Amino acid sequence: MQIETTSLVRQALRESGFCWVSVRSDSMAPTLRAGDEVRIEPLRRPPLPGEVLVFQGFRGMTVHRYLYATLRRRGLWIRTKGDAAPGADALVPLKAVVGRATRVRRAGSEKTINRRGGAIGVALTAGELFVRSSLRKALTPATRTETRALAGYGLALEVDRAFDPALLDMWLKQASNQSATSALRLRLDRKLHHDDPLHVEREEDRIYSSAFVLEMTGKDFVLRVVPAVGARNHPCPNALENGLRALLATLCNRDENSVMLHAAAVALDETSGAWIAPGASGTGKTTLCRVLQAEGALVLGDDLILLRNTPEGLMVEGSPFSGDGIDIPKTPGRFPLHGWLILEKADRHELGATTPGRVAAAIGGALQGQGMDAEQILERASVLSGMTPGWRLRFARAPGLRQYMDQAFRDGNPD
Repeated sequence: MQIETTSLVRQALRESGFCWVSVRSDSMAPTLRAGDEVRIEPLRRPPLPGEVLVFQGFRGMTVHRYLYATLRRRGLWIRTKGDAAPGADALVPLKAVVGRATRVRRAGSEKTINRRGGAIGVALTAGELFVRSSLRKALTPATRTETRALAGYGLALEVDRAFDPALLDMWLKQASNQSATSALRLRLDRKLHHDDPLHVEREEDRIYSSAFVLEMTGKDFVLRVVPAVGARNHPCPNALENGLRALLATLCNRDENSVMLHAAAVALDETSGAWIAPGASGTGKTTLCRVLQAEGALVLGDDLILLRNTPEGLMVEGSPFSGDGIDIPKTPGRFPLHGWLILEKADRHELGATTPGRVAAAIGGALQGQGMDAEQILERASVLSGMTPGWRLRFARAPGLRQYMDQAFRDGNPD
């Protein structure tokens, strides 16, 4: 049965629960080719990465593979791509999805459409998402698996067969001695299994890079690591921490209601909201946290911060990662976001207005963009800067900062 229009497809799905659509191009080759027929079924749950969706695109009804979703002011939008297309499609609203393609007829035979299509793996390079299978294949041959325990987790390490076990143990010892890694059991687990678990259960959601391979399975994650090796075959002690940072950021980015930022976050007291100060290294994030913490303020983090969009509004949380010399509580909790702070080092404390553009630029630069393209980063930065106000904070390494900020915001007129 050949269906020509979106309205007829929707009607057929309502009445019969499925229908067949004729494919008119080779943009999904070799999975689908012109002349094939695909079975369409209703989409009764959120789409999964790698599924083939049928949707109303800008050029008519389209059958392409789903990559990810992004949150905009106008709702949830999705990114798709044809397997043979050189680039991804333009974003379309989720409501434009008619259904998902489950089976294909070709030359008298019928078979199930593979959700991965033989080409879905996730490789993270320079903050962009690439859909490849070659990288996964390059990492898997000639490996062995050794199991260790680290920070209370079962850790399966997939390493090259030529890698010296003594070096592996030395690498693990160095990694486990890092302050950022030592709190994984209590703090990373809380982040990954919060109210809505973000754990990965699908093979195509493995994360690959040149230094490590990470795989999440079920509620307790199994971490497969290819250790990064430095000069003279010495293991890199930062490979595990860097891998976990990328993992946590990627999981947050795949949830359209969560982001991770390179930022500091502080709350003046337990009943107040939190302030996020995004910025690159050297902008004063750790100094701000030290000054405020010495005066009794609560520090959620000075390195990586999680921000979630919840029914109660934007909520701020810490992460397992922090700078040197900062005492971060193991369970800092979550705080409503009160605003953004653009930091400037100065000789005295001064809180003043700033422009939305400057706030958006700071947020965009601080977003951990694993699995996001430039357009997505700009979109999220623009949305976040418009949801909560921002201020410029000039501060000095001098007492009285907490009292000054408390008084300024209580007066409601930072200027």
